[in-house]
Amino acid sequence: MIIKTYPVNQIPDVDKIRDELTKQFNKDFADILLRTIRNIYDDIVALEMTERVTSFPTANLEHRGKAILLEGTGGGADGLFICADTGGGGYAWKTIALT
Repeated sequence: MIIKTYPVNQIPDVDKIRDELTKQFNKDFADILLRTIRNIYDDIVALEMTERVTSFPTANLEHRGKAILLEGTGGGADGLFICADTGGGGYAWKTIALT
């Protein structure tokens, strides 16, 4: 926000100031809203591409970088996992924290 100063003997144009602030607020709000919508869209697309399974496939090079949603059974919670290189020539399914 830009703050303007006025001489003591000059009365600021309140309507003009209000209009300038409203324009800037609307622009900032639109930018924030657009970023938020894009983030939500990206999350939805990523989740749609996530394979849903009831048991882990073998963690290996073929699955490296792949995300899976391990569906809970018997009332258990779902879990989100990604296959990652363990650094020792092996691979493992690592938990992605859901908060």
